[in-house]
Amino acid sequence: MLDEVYGWLARGIANIIGALNPEMVVLGGGLMQAGDLLLEGIRSPILMWAQPRAAGQARIEPAQLGDRAGLFGAAHLALFPDAA
Repeated sequence: MLDEVYGWLARGIANIIGALNPEMVVLGGGLMQAGDLLLEGIRSPILMWAQPRAAGQARIEPAQLGDRAGLFGAAHLALFPDAA
């Protein structure tokens, strides 16, 4: 089951890499509680599905704020309402 999840997630990220050619893709949310297990499971399939040059240049990293990203975003909007 995990291999199927890794495969679908990798295909989605590969599509983003192919379309936008980002330097980094940051993954967050509850799914990232799996941490390195998830990252290691999707890196190889991404190389299989994405354009080779773009995939080789894009880093896949976990979000540093983890599950607190929404909380920080809400606090930022409360403090700086004109920033939105």
